Amino acid sequence: MAARPVVISEVLYFLVGNFDLFDNETFINNTAEFFSNEDFIDAQKILKLELENVKIEKFEKPTSRGNTRRDKLLVLTQILIFLKEEKLMDKCSIFASVNLSNVPNFENVIKINFEILKNELKNMLYTQHNKLIQTLDVHTQDITSLKNKLVQTIDVHTHDMSALNNKINCLSYNKDKNTSKLNINSVPSAVNSDMNKQAVTSKPAMFWSDEITTPTDDNPLPYSVVVRNKKSARTNNSPVANQVNPNDQSSLKGNPPNQPNKIIGLKKCATDKLCAEKIIVKKSVFAMSNVKKCSRSKVVEYLSDIGINVLSCFPVSKLSTVPPGTTLNNDDIESTMFRVCVNTADATKMQDPDNMPEDYNFLFKNRSNKKGGGVGIFLKLGLDYTLFDNALSTDDVADCLCIEIKFHKSNVIVFAIYRPPNSDPSNLIQKLDLALSSLKTNSKVYLVGDFNLDLSKACSDKLVASFSDLLASFNFVPLISQPTRVTHSSSSIIDNIFTSNLSHHISGIL
Repeated sequence: MAARPVVISEVLYFLVGNFDLFDNETFINNTAEFFSNEDFIDAQKILKLELENVKIEKFEKPTSRGNTRRDKLLVLTQILIFLKEEKLMDKCSIFASVNLSNVPNFENVIKINFEILKNELKNMLYTQHNKLIQTLDVHTQDITSLKNKLVQTIDVHTHDMSALNNKINCLSYNKDKNTSKLNINSVPSAVNSDMNKQAVTSKPAMFWSDEITTPTDDNPLPYSVVVRNKKSARTNNSPVANQVNPNDQSSLKGNPPNQPNKIIGLKKCATDKLCAEKIIVKKSVFAMSNVKKCSRSKVVEYLSDIGINVLSCFPVSKLSTVPPGTTLNNDDIESTMFRVCVNTADATKMQDPDNMPEDYNFLFKNRSNKKGGGVGIFLKLGLDYTLFDNALSTDDVADCLCIEIKFHKSNVIVFAIYRPPNSDPSNLIQKLDLALSSLKTNSKVYLVGDFNLDLSKACSDKLVASFSDLLASFNFVPLISQPTRVTHSSSSIIDNIFTSNLSHHISGIL
């Protein structure tokens, strides 16, 4: 038997010694990472010569799946498995290694390569992340397109309704004009009897909608101005007795009568000749919160002891906790917040910290240029806070008080806002955009107050939609979805709490 030649190849030496691990995916991956691309090319050339030496004719050369090191390693394992199954390994050369440091450690080879898995998972997550972003962008565009179509549809229907109302007003005007042609009460009785005889013998009267109207000289418009509680202007076809005096312009313009100024007397009469029926008192309303749960009688008693004249006191309770159809008795209700109305002369006593229970601070900001309005925040005593100005701190936009409460781990920013109903909402939206843009991205922010923007009309009111879209762009979510102002004829969501910190919050309607 001829001696088998020795061929130097670290790759083939390592593979021949580990036939039983060819099906192990970890073994294949780690081996492909250990050897270089040139090592696998040299090993393929050596095995090609071995196949030619043993003169194998029926062997089908395995097709390469790719050009990576792993693909070349799989080709080598297929050739070696074929030689072993055909029992030709004894006829092949002996594969040896000159330096065992160039051969991987067996224990390290069969271990999972977590770095490869990490890269594969990273690539997979990156791909999924891109697809998710693309999907969200598509849906965002669809939602925006649908919103625009809805707004356009509403505008079209609004225009149609306006045209229909104009037509109805025109028909009503024609009816009034035609009926005014025959005003029997202003015609003498003889003429009245003749007209009745003619009406009996003549042909049936036409409907008012079929009659042809004749335009007047002084009113070329197809409608007439209607003024409530005033006599309507008659056309030229009406009898003289019903004509409105053209010199009297007050009845046509609808100017309200001059209202007398209210004067509140201050003189104290020593005699009983003339005295006021009741004393008119200027009132101031305050909200007392952070009070230990009690009835309103306790609050009235406490305020009376410190010399404050309480005109009225009502507990503030959640409507959601009251069963429907229940009649509330304010004397029996216990609450932690009360609406107290006092004489304006005692307002300074209500604002004196020495007269109020401890454990809270009352921060407030009044208007600088006019009466009314103002905002305030009740803050627990001991909390460190900072007052700072922002783009909303202008009286012509809204009443705003902004504080930053400092905690150990992170700070919380609170905006207390009141927008008067007569102010322009677009100014609030513009200033709010500037104020929120100046904050840090990861800030915990709360917007609370009365915005006078009904969120239930976000689909029909463009300004409300712009306000809602602006807050959504800064990841703010409204915490109140039920109406906060309810009357007999309407309900609206104008008081709300918006926050970008959804992990910690408590919301509700008082």
